[in-house]
Formats: sequence, C-alpha cells, structure tokens
Amino acid sequence: MSNIPLFIYVFIPILMGLFFYIFKAKYIKFILVGLETLLLMSIFFYWKPISQSGYVLTPLSHFMPSVGMTLKMDQLSFVLMLLNNLIFIMMFIFSLRKKYSNPLFVFLFLSLQGIINGVFLSTDLFNIYLLIELATLIVSILIMFKKDGRSFYDGMIYLMINMVGMAFFLMGVAYIYKVFGVLSFEALEHMIIDKSPKELILPFAFLMTGVSLKAAFMPLFSWLPKAHGTASAPTVVSAILSGIFVKTGVYLFIRISSMFEPIINMSSIFFVVGLITVIIGGLFAFVQSDLKLILSYSTISQVGLIMLGLTQSEFSQNISIFYILNHGILKALFFITIGILIDGYQTRNVHNIKGIYKQSKFIAIIIIIILLGITGNPIMGTGLLKQNLKDYLMLRNLSTIYYFLMFTTMLYTIPILKAIFSKKLMAIDLKLKGEQRFALAFMAGIVVAIGILSPVLMNVIWHDNLKYNIGKVLSQQVIYGMMYLFAYIVYHLTQRWAELKEKIASIDFSFNTINGAILIYFVSLTVIVHQMFL
Repeated sequence: MSNIPLFIYVFIPILMGLFFYIFKAKYIKFILVGLETLLLMSIFFYWKPISQSGYVLTPLSHFMPSVGMTLKMDQLSFVLMLLNNLIFIMMFIFSLRKKYSNPLFVFLFLSLQGIINGVFLSTDLFNIYLLIELATLIVSILIMFKKDGRSFYDGMIYLMINMVGMAFFLMGVAYIYKVFGVLSFEALEHMIIDKSPKELILPFAFLMTGVSLKAAFMPLFSWLPKAHGTASAPTVVSAILSGIFVKTGVYLFIRISSMFEPIINMSSIFFVVGLITVIIGGLFAFVQSDLKLILSYSTISQVGLIMLGLTQSEFSQNISIFYILNHGILKALFFITIGILIDGYQTRNVHNIKGIYKQSKFIAIIIIIILLGITGNPIMGTGLLKQNLKDYLMLRNLSTIYYFLMFTTMLYTIPILKAIFSKKLMAIDLKLKGEQRFALAFMAGIVVAIGILSPVLMNVIWHDNLKYNIGKVLSQQVIYGMMYLFAYIVYHLTQRWAELKEKIASIDFSFNTINGAILIYFVSLTVIVHQMFL
C-alpha cells in the first residue's frame, strides 16, 4: 500500500470534487464519503516505511531531487496529513445535507483538501508558494460563498492581506534561488552550512515574515479574526481555517527554522513572539462577546502556545507537533458545535445563550470535552504540552508566566461554561441530523482518546519515553480546579469593566495598518538578525 504514489493525496480529492460538480447526483456525496475514508485510512500504511527509513519519496520528474519536483512524507507531514484528511472528511460528513453544500461548494472544498495535502508533501519552496496562493484564493471564495456585502469585504481583505504576506515569502524564495540555485529543502539544508549569516539575513527575514503572517504570530494576527470569525462564511469553512489551514504557517515555520538553524537560530526571539501571541490572543478572546471571535482569538493564543514548545528542546518540539494534531481536531469541533448554537439560538452573542445542558445534553457534553482540551486539563493531550511548558519555565524561574497563560485561557472560556449550566429561558431547537451527531461524537472521541493515549502515541511516533504519574496527574487536577475557580471569580469581578472590554473588542485594524505592521515586522526581524549574528 505504501508503494502508491503520494500525488494521489493531491489529485484524488480534486477529482472527486470535479466528479460531483459534473454529475451533481445527491447519492454521489455518500460515495465520496467512502472514498474519503479510504484515502484517510491509506495514510496509516505509510507509517511502517517512514519509521524504518525516515520518509517516503515520490519523484515527479526524472531530474535529481534537488532540482526536480518531489513529494515527501516524513513524521511531521504524516501527522499533519492525518489531521488534514480527518478534519476534511468530518466536515464533509457534517455538511452533507446543508443548503450551501452544492456541487460548486463541494468542488472547492475538496480541492482545498488536495492542495493542503500538497503543501505538506512538497519539498520545494516555490511549489509550496504556488500551492498556498492557490489555497488562499479558494479560501477567499469560500468565505464569500454566501455572496452578501459582508462576506465580499471579509473575503477580499483576507485575500489581499495574505497576498501581501506571501509576496514577502516569494521575495525570500527568489533570494534563496539567487544564492543557492536550488529550492529543495533537503538540498538547502546541506548547502546552507557553508554560507555566512550575512548572505542569509534577507532571505530569512523575507521568508519568516510571510510565514509569521500565515501562522498569525503577533503582531501579524489581526487578519485572522476577520476571516475565521466572519458571520458570512459557512461554519465548516471557519473550522477548516482554524483547525488546519493556519497550521500550514506553523508547518512552514518548523521547516524553515530547521533549514536555517545551523547558521541563524532565532529560538529565543520566537519564544518571546510566542509568549506575546499567547497573552494578546487570550486577552482579546476574553473581551469578546461574539462566539466566533472568541474562538478566532483563541486560535491565535493557542498558536502562540505551540510556538513556545517549538522553540525549546527536541522533546518539546515533538510535543508541540502532537499538540497541533489535538488542537486542530478540537478547534474544528469547537467551530461546528458553536455553529449549531448560533443557528439554534439565532445569535452569536455568548451572553444571550442560556441553558445549553437543558436544551441538549449531547451538545453540552461535547462542549465540556472541548473546554477541558482547550484549557489544558491534565488528562487531555493538550495538558501534555502545557505541563512540559511549565517544567521548562520553572527551570528558568518563570513559572508565573505558565500560570498566567493557563489563567487567560480559562478566563475566556468562562462565559461559554456559564452558557452550558445557566437556566433555560426558552425552548430552542438543537436537534441534529444523524451525520452531524456522528461527526461531533467521533471527533470528541478522538480528542479524548488522544489525551488518554498520549504517552503511547508519543512513544510510537517519536520514541519519546513519556509516562503519566497518577499522583502527579491528581495533584495537577487540584491545581487546575483551583485555577478555574479563581478565573471564575476574576471574570465576575471584571464584569464592571464592560465598557472598557467593549472598547478593546471594537479595535479593528485597517488594511493599511496591517500592511504597515507587516513592513515593521520585516524590518525589525532583519535588524534583530543582523545584531545577533553579525
């Protein structure tokens, strides 16, 4: 099975979408679900050759790999391929009978799946640039799919800002080609050790500026809530954006950082960037009342947390990649669950949503599982990264930072928690179709399983010897409960600051302001690298 060429993961989803677009029969959707399931399961057959040799290659030309086009699956791309295809099939199942799920939507949606697969498998910087630009264009169309004024505005802002960011990335690609004459990651990793930092400053700064925008690092995050939180986009599109598409930026950060690391190692700087991203994202999530915006800023905060892990040891990097898997499923699940609430209650204001548990025990349990994951409960997979982060910060006498990060995450989940257990004011129809209930239950089950089996999975994938100490987990649960209680008290004390919170929540950066931030980020990064390595 592992002999099947990797390009099927790029072309099969696109061809499936095209087939449905041409023939349009409703029953074809169910055939596509079966084919999507087979595609997802086939990824597991690559694990044995990857664990033995480190990677699987599919050359797309007769030229040598450093020059010709090649697709490659290694441990990192294996994890992200699983995440991408799992999220897409669950979102496809969830939206089977949605009104917006017409042939054009399905074609664009499945095409996006194939293109993102291509990003994770490509070994060439220019091919990655082309694929991300194409994916960005499709995402913009999906954001504008409802064809109202707001959707066109949000879609065009998203498209233009990302085009500006990727223009910086393209400049970096051009500079790399000028210096090395190749664009293959593997070839560049071998050649870069012979270059001086002076030759690498500009390509590094150009590439990292584009990557930082795609990953929504501070201060280049303000485009994300406009796209992920827009009311006009179908919920499954928002789920894809936060669950997987923003992870393409994190993926590129890992690849490019690793490539430049022998000469330019910016771990300490990006640790600070990650820290600020966590704090700012968490605080902006706290002041929001719009459910989609809470989730969007939460994504920014969680990306910052992933960054903190990626800038430490190899062990913490592995945990961060594991966290990407868990968080991607969690956030996609969160968005479609919130979409159900928005449709049922006919509001996006979290303060107007009451009595979820009494309206639907099933949805309430799903949300509780999500909240345990997002806030890093010790038994969940997300708690693994946060515990590792705590140990790292404690060694540097910075444990206060860990508790502050955990506290801010809990703070913005309090209104959602209140919405679950508050008194029911009126009867709301939260009935789910069978396929929707299946998608929610399956994803929630995966999240719980990943949390419980995290030591086993870490050992299988990266051979990291990770064990849960029952006593330690129980003590962490006590601390977790006390912190949640403290967050609940602080949340109520800050209710008197409603006017201030509204002012902060209403902050909106214009297109020109965001472009200015991109330029400042590039210049700052260039200056910092120059000062550190010359």
